Amino acid sequence: MDRRTSVLSRGLRRVAGRWRRRLIRALPPHPAIDREIVRWEFRKNVGRDPDLKNATRFTDKIQRRKLFDRNPLLPILQDKWRARDYVARRVGASYLVPCLDAADRPEAIDLGALPERYVAKANHGCGWNLFVGPEAPADPAAVRRTMAAWLKANFYRRHREWAYRDIPPVVMIEERIRDIVGGPFPADYKFLCFDGVPRHLHVFRNRGTPEFCAGRFLIDGRRLVPIDYIVVQGGGRTVPLDSRNLDRRRIDEMIDVARELCRGIDHIRVDLYDTGERILFGEMTLYHSSGFLVYEPDEIDHRIGAWWNQTY
Repeated sequence: MDRRTSVLSRGLRRVAGRWRRRLIRALPPHPAIDREIVRWEFRKNVGRDPDLKNATRFTDKIQRRKLFDRNPLLPILQDKWRARDYVARRVGASYLVPCLDAADRPEAIDLGALPERYVAKANHGCGWNLFVGPEAPADPAAVRRTMAAWLKANFYRRHREWAYRDIPPVVMIEERIRDIVGGPFPADYKFLCFDGVPRHLHVFRNRGTPEFCAGRFLIDGRRLVPIDYIVVQGGGRTVPLDSRNLDRRRIDEMIDVARELCRGIDHIRVDLYDTGERILFGEMTLYHSSGFLVYEPDEIDHRIGAWWNQTY
């Protein structure tokens, strides 16, 4: 650690929480500054320093990607707007959620012309979603204020996830999809893919209902092998979901879609939705939970990390 980053580290520790977050987001992009912020945030969330030189854990390798992976394809994949064209070219536009409008200015979107149910989201961040419907009506002025706040923000400054840094901000309006049985959200399938191969699947079903359940599986070819572990940050132990309750044909289709979307990429998470009638693309993620998950047992972190062959 050089003198500049040592001073920065001491300064971050001394500043109170709310002001510390503001300071981090105000600091300019710089390799030394980014490296120290990544180290400090990882230590704060995980409780140890990341191994940036000889990483074997999945979580450590995500920190290495933030700092060293400068593949020009990454900002396109992380951009929810430009990723739509990538998905259409790879697997076909039929897998895309219908987009009702998109603009780089809130006032350019005609909210009065939108249906009763829709989702507003920003293309250049994570968690910037607004679900509108009869159960959650939105005031147009409040919606525009939220959109304006998204467009002014740079998500990269939160955790120094490089692929977000230069994404041109856009607000998207998508059709709000539901489960065929009437649930508020469709089943969500998150595939961790490495070197063009889907390796790990996390399933969420019946979100927003008393029947919510989830499960984690290793993907062995086309076979799903249940795996049980605890994620300390992010909600604790997963509610068991029997793979026999999953539609085998739809699982096979999703594996094929994920395999095509991750082709040629050392690691990416591909999220797909199953409405019960069709499979739809959700998003692609390069920094799974920003690498701040704590796996118990720790062997799982190493096992997932072993699939990721980093060459930078």
